[in-house]
Amino acid sequence: MIYLRLFFEFFKIGLFAFGGGMATLPFLFELGSKYPNWFTEAELLDMIAISEATPGPIGINMSTYVGFKVAGFTGSFLSTFALVLPSFLVLTLLSNFLSYSNNKYVKKALFGLRVAVVLLLGIVVINLLRLTFPLASTSVFEVIVFAVVFLSLFLFKKIPFVVYVFICGIIFLFIAE
Repeated sequence: MIYLRLFFEFFKIGLFAFGGGMATLPFLFELGSKYPNWFTEAELLDMIAISEATPGPIGINMSTYVGFKVAGFTGSFLSTFALVLPSFLVLTLLSNFLSYSNNKYVKKALFGLRVAVVLLLGIVVINLLRLTFPLASTSVFEVIVFAVVFLSLFLFKKIPFVVYVFICGIIFLFIAE
């Protein structure tokens, strides 16, 4: 039964999470509240950090982790397969029937999907801020580091994002309370 539930939940995420791995996050937030014994909000934040720091798409890394935590190696394989399967099926079907470059309906549909992706990512940002900075426990130091890194991302666009991840990790490892 757990295998079927894992497959169904991650298949559903793979089917509706357009726009890459970050688009899976709103669905994972929902999944965590639907099945609280699968992972906590704190574990979700850790999964995001680890998935961003390791090679591979974030959605795949997170589905693999959740599947392994819930049902071991088989759960890991099944949830990862289920996440990828909808994309494979949809692309296989569409490539046989439509020409992407000339079809106006495909262009309109993809534009609509872009709008949905922006909305989903906005929800992710709000949820991550809510989980990362609970008002009662946020120090002034944490807010200052957040603001400096946030502004630096816009001012110094040539610095790879991973540099900021490592800098923040080092700051909070050695300096923070």
